[in-house]
Amino acid sequence: MEVLATVDDRGRVTLPKEFREALGIKRRVRIRREGGKIVIEPADPVSKRFYGAFRAEVPEDLNGIVVEAVAAWWRRGRTST
Repeated sequence: MEVLATVDDRGRVTLPKEFREALGIKRRVRIRREGGKIVIEPADPVSKRFYGAFRAEVPEDLNGIVVEAVAAWWRRGRTST
């Protein structure tokens, strides 16, 4: 498929919906120049790129820890510090 697109005054190009859907493009893309062409590819989410790269121990009662942290924050007067 090929379409003629317009570049606006700020250098933006809108990718047609059919292209975005076919390639699974959500919010981010990788753009590079190859000779006289511009190549646009879907960017993998960071979570997908690093999935399994780190090992983490998840507490068995994670829900209880979160509830306690929110309760402590509430008791402190809901400040960010």
